[in-house]
Amino acid sequence: FNLKVIDSGLSYFGGLPLNYEFRSFNNSVGLDFLSDKGIQLITLDKFTIGNLHLQSDNEYIIKLQMNEVCNLIKNFSNVILIGDFNTDLIMNCSDNFITDFYSKEITFPLMAKKFDGIYLYGLNYTYKSKIFNNNYSDHFGIIYNFSFL
Repeated sequence: FNLKVIDSGLSYFGGLPLNYEFRSFNNSVGLDFLSDKGIQLITLDKFTIGNLHLQSDNEYIIKLQMNEVCNLIKNFSNVILIGDFNTDLIMNCSDNFITDFYSKEITFPLMAKKFDGIYLYGLNYTYKSKIFNNNYSDHFGIIYNFSFL
């Protein structure tokens, strides 16, 4: 019996048909208990993209979900994690994690914090990012342009 009445809100838009896997988080509370928050995994030739949406307004549950993500990505060698982390806490899965969460760019204007961003693991790359107001969300969007070396 599933009490989830709202899906994760995660989507992939691109020119290629892809197979992906969705994994729900084990822990949630409050209104987020009714939504199917989790991580969408898209595996390509040389890397895996994890698109995620973490719990809102509960740092204890957010930390539990971050631990779930860390345990999951240990199975992959090159990972790009993107999404709505709903916190400005830094996720520390590995010393080799690189993130833009150290920047002070605001992506959630209601609280003037950076809640959305990217973590990269095991990849040799350069990137540029641009934050924009898309008028469709309470979060600002981010466009990332990667060059893999």
